Amino acid sequence: MALDGPLRLAGLAVSVAARLALPDAPEGVVYRPLLPAQPRTVGLACLDVAKLSPLARAFWDTARERSRPPSPAAKAARTRLLAA
Repeated sequence: MALDGPLRLAGLAVSVAARLALPDAPEGVVYRPLLPAQPRTVGLACLDVAKLSPLARAFWDTARERSRPPSPAAKAARTRLLAA
């Protein structure tokens, strides 16, 4: 998809991306955090947990142990964002 708006034509752009998905910022590029920080949900899936490699199973177990349901405040904030 081509973006031929005035920002691109001027050599400027704005994008939202997860920081872990970005390389080190090249010269002239500035990364800024979203404020306030926005929570996100990450899901894991596999066809058969019993068939996971030992490393994948360790990751699976660690992720499950560290996961927790969202707090009531986080749920309310998400509901407000989706309703806006």
